[in-house]
Formats: sequence, C-alpha cells, structure tokens
Amino acid sequence: MTNGLSDNRAHLNYRSPSEGRDTVRINAGDLYGNGAHEDSKAPSEGRDTVRINAGDLHGNGAHEDSRSPSEGRDTARIKAGDLHGNGARAYHSAVFIDLDGTLVERSGNIPASAIEAIKKAQSMGFMIVITTGRMYRSARKETARIGVGGDSAIIAYNGAFAASSGDIRDVYHFSPLPAPEYEAVLDIVLPFCDRGVTVFCYSDDELYVDREGELLKEYVGRTGAIYKVTDDFRKISGAPKVLALTYFDKPELLKPVHAKIDSAMKGRIEYAFSFPNYLELTKLGVTKGAAIPGVLERKGIPPERTFAIGDSFNDIPMFRACAVSVAMGGADEEVRKSATRVTAPIEKDGLAEAFENFILRQ
Repeated sequence: MTNGLSDNRAHLNYRSPSEGRDTVRINAGDLYGNGAHEDSKAPSEGRDTVRINAGDLHGNGAHEDSRSPSEGRDTARIKAGDLHGNGARAYHSAVFIDLDGTLVERSGNIPASAIEAIKKAQSMGFMIVITTGRMYRSARKETARIGVGGDSAIIAYNGAFAASSGDIRDVYHFSPLPAPEYEAVLDIVLPFCDRGVTVFCYSDDELYVDREGELLKEYVGRTGAIYKVTDDFRKISGAPKVLALTYFDKPELLKPVHAKIDSAMKGRIEYAFSFPNYLELTKLGVTKGAAIPGVLERKGIPPERTFAIGDSFNDIPMFRACAVSVAMGGADEEVRKSATRVTAPIEKDGLAEAFENFILRQ
C-alpha cells in the first residue's frame, strides 16, 4: 500500500555515527511511486540511498532535522518518528495478540491499561499484530481503537488470511477451505442448526448467515460485523473458515458437533475452540501459528524476537510459533500449560501485566 511518503516495505538502511537512533535514511526503491526523488546524494552514499527534498514530505508531518552544512535549505533528514503511520516505522520485535478474551472483554470493552501498554510497546519498537479468529474488517476496527497504524499486519480468520493492517489489498497470504472440505463441513454442521447451533460462513471479508437470531445479534453487537443473509451456504466460494457457535451459557451444545467433526474430518481440516461456545473450522495446516512466519519475513523481524498473548485453544499454535508466549490468567489449564508465562485475567489488567513483566523487559 502506498501512503504518503512510503509503503509497507520501507526500512532502515544506513545510519551514520553522527545520527541519533531516531534518524533514518531510506532506500530509494521504497520511495518509488510516492513522489519523492533522489537529491544531492553524497559521494559516500550508495546508489540506493537518497536524501529527500523537504517539499516531498509536506502532508506527512515530517520536518527538517540536523541538516549538515553541505545540505541546502530544501534538503532534510527525517526522524523515524515522523514516518509513523506511513509504513516506515522501525520494529525490532513483534507481539501477536489475540482479541476476544485477551485484549477485548466480552462486553466489548478494552481496558485502558491495555491500550497504554500497547502504545508504550510501539514507542519502544514492538510491532503489534492482532491475531484473531475474527474477519479482517472487524480486527481492523480494533486496531484503530488501540492506536495500531497501517505499518503493522493483521492475521485474521484464525490464520487463513494475513494482510497489512493499513490495506486489505496488501495480502501476505490467503488459504481458504478447499471446496470438498467446505462441503463436507457444511454437511456435518448444518443439521445441528435446529439444536441450538448457528453457522457463520465468510467470503471476500463478508459474513454470511442463513438466519437471524439472538446469537447473530450478540456477535454483531460485540464485534461490529456486517452480515448478509444467504439461502444457501453452498453458493459461497473461497471461505477462509466456517464458525459453529452456540450460547455462552450452553457450550455443551457444541460437544456433539465437535465429536462428529473429530470423527469425520480429522486429518482433513483444522478445528479448535476460540471460546467454549465457538468452534473454528479452517483448512488443514491453517492456524494462527502457521501464519506468523510469513509476517516475520515480510517485516524483517527475527523469530527470537516474537511474543504471543492469548487465552484459548486456538492460540496454542501461536504460542508454539513464538519465542515467548503468555496465557491469560482466566484461560483453561491446558492453554496455560502451553504458554511459557501466565499473566493475570483480562479484567485484572492481565494484558498490561504481560507487557510489563514478560515483554518490555526483554
């Protein structure tokens, strides 16, 4: 995505000894298509390194800084902080954060302490990557609430889809359910819709339902999702996942669904609970954890500088993919045992505690 000065591939290139940690030069290749151009390149600078005209920065909030005597009044160096929001922030680490039950309470509230911890982490060079079972557009709304800009990434649909947090068209990967498996899943789950279970399907980042009711109303109210009603889920193609859900206080209604999926689809698809009453069904090999390496490669962050925070069974693959993993205090015992660290529950500022105790000190 092109946005003002730079796109999502811009990165630190060279810093001279006299330049502080907040000053960067950026590669010429990262500027193409943005109106910036090469200007008064010093002999010591390679052909891929440029200084940029101050005029090229107008509208981006960047300003002249520590200009050398040899640089004219129209030439500026720019601070890394001036690039925030333009895709060129310099990150040394990545924190993959689940949404529901980890960052977002069941009421939809995000603790103020969590927002402050995330802002602090970003200012220290930690990239925040929302990693969720939700659809992309729903996750993007949450990134706006916590102050994550367009220079990060979002992993959605439990790992089936990953893209820039600033542009859904900048896709890192997309791995939908193959048609035979999608059809087989529908054959299993749809008969349970007369037994207190609802089915959601997705396509082109749209939510599709075949009925409106209490479960849909709660989901839309909590996530802000926009939905369409279909008379036949089989008309939908390219579904990144199928979600079978029931009432919060009646998770046992999903047990027979899980049992039938386990007996008929094991080894053909991935399936895991994101809540006791939410069963996520995706393509074989698709998990939150499997989506992480692609984000790291795109962003140039080493695996040893990765952190994960989650609260449910679908977060376990994410834990395994990161160097440090933190389970929320209210998580199931198996989830807590799968993490390297355990923090307080969400309602007791668990996310902020995770940052302070296990991430920012690394």
